[in-house]
Amino acid sequence: MRAFLDQHTISAYFEVIMINLLLSGDNVIGLAAAGLVSELRGKAIAVASNFVAKLLHRFRWIGWIGLVVIVYVALDMVWSGGGQLLALYGHTA
Repeated sequence: MRAFLDQHTISAYFEVIMINLLLSGDNVIGLAAAGLVSELRGKAIAVASNFVAKLLHRFRWIGWIGLVVIVYVALDMVWSGGGQLLALYGHTA
């Protein structure tokens, strides 16, 4: 039992406790900074999305062009993904 109470062990416990306290304080500061950045980023995204919504409402053809691009990309992904699956399972296209 005396091994737990010697000076070196008490000093080591004290150092571990102090390091944990200091690092937890550092984490709190880091989380607070990340929250502030996240809040600012959220507001910037809200302003940008409001601007885009107004543009889409005013110029409806932009939405149709976006739809065509999305459908084209989706069909391209299905076509190339199908070819990759056929190659993976040993079938020839």
